[in-house]
Amino acid sequence: QVCVGHCKSGHPVYFSKPGELCVNGLECVTTIQGVLNYHWHDMIHNFGGMLNKTASSKDGYKRFEFVCIIDLSGLTPAKLSKRALNIVKVQSQIDSLCFPETLNRMIVVNAPGFFSVTWRLIKGWIDARTANKVEIYSSRKKWEKRLLELIERDNIPSDYGG
Repeated sequence: QVCVGHCKSGHPVYFSKPGELCVNGLECVTTIQGVLNYHWHDMIHNFGGMLNKTASSKDGYKRFEFVCIIDLSGLTPAKLSKRALNIVKVQSQIDSLCFPETLNRMIVVNAPGFFSVTWRLIKGWIDARTANKVEIYSSRKKWEKRLLELIERDNIPSDYGG
């Protein structure tokens, strides 16, 4: 996950590519608990620091929220193992409990056709207000247009139309 800048409303923008994650490979270097500990550390230190920096540098910035772009290219049904989905579930629980209402918007891009079934499962794990902030796009033309509505072109990586 990488913060690349800010959206037009001033919120930090993060890009993430979970479709490239190999849970089996990850378990060669750490445990699932290690992944969750890293997520906790990242939210407290990196995300918290970014929000504080943004708040102090922007006049009128009042809400600690971020925009997250999730790129699902490379995601296959085989990568959606029980262990991988458990990571998503526990991270969602951590975020809902400890960092509520910090998500301004989540844009899921390059969503494969089978993801609609997965999304119905994930949606059951998260607060309804949070679920309503998630937009899912398969068509590059549609998600590129949406990104440009939310984010200035110079804050979008070139892979995504910036």
